[in-house]
Amino acid sequence: MVSPQDITYFLAIARHLSLRAAAAELHVTQPALSHSLKRLESQLDAQLFERTTKGLRLTLAGQRLQSESQSLLPQWQSLSQTKAVPTGRLRVGMHASVATYFAPGLLRHFMENGLTLGMELVHSLSRDLVRQVLEGELDLALAMNPAEHPSLVIREILDDQVEVFVAARKTHFEEHLIYDPALAQSQWMLKSLRRLGHHFKTHTHSSSLEVIRALAEEGLGAAILPARVAALSKKPLRPLIKNGPRYRDRLCIVTRPHFAQHEPGQSWLKSLRDYARSEHGNPKIP
Repeated sequence: MVSPQDITYFLAIARHLSLRAAAAELHVTQPALSHSLKRLESQLDAQLFERTTKGLRLTLAGQRLQSESQSLLPQWQSLSQTKAVPTGRLRVGMHASVATYFAPGLLRHFMENGLTLGMELVHSLSRDLVRQVLEGELDLALAMNPAEHPSLVIREILDDQVEVFVAARKTHFEEHLIYDPALAQSQWMLKSLRRLGHHFKTHTHSSSLEVIRALAEEGLGAAILPARVAALSKKPLRPLIKNGPRYRDRLCIVTRPHFAQHEPGQSWLKSLRDYARSEHGNPKIP
């Protein structure tokens, strides 16, 4: 199905006949516009622009789409505002570790309230999920610590604390550190620990916070983990350093303005915020 955002992007490119100028107007990246245009051309099975020595030029198919979409887009957006009950499938991005504690209850909440037929869950790093929202590949994302962006609506719904956890029982492997080096939280924690003079003799890396937690549960090392993830442990964990460094995580809803302003997006977002407030308080930090 053609996305209203893809049409909006197309019209901006058609006005300027330049990806750079259109990107500046829309406050998005040129790759995001290029990806949107390719998706639109694929869905319509037609080339909309051709490149010349002077820049872009609309093809006949592009001229026709420009003419028709200028009147159809407002009607399309109006129809989305009058839709009373949202019943579609949501394309939602969230880190796999966030999904372990958030997705089951959220899906149940949506389905019990008749708000969705289901969700298409996409798991990746938060920065990749934010990019996918920008490019129209996701309806919304639950992202950790997203940077502000003029083309996105970002609302914090939960917070968390990242710190170093170990098994509750004392082991011989507490000088072995287990963490995901791709996460900014891990890098911040490492620097903070070094400033305190705390150095680990050996390291194990994993891209899965669930694996990191499982290794810590077995007493195989100290793990850099969010408190909400640590709280799901089958065996108790405790902070390695009392009153040690903690990184504040912000879990935020990230979506595009047209999704946040019209039904069914408004209903989905309100329900999501209500669920987060009612079911997820502050993380249990030992």
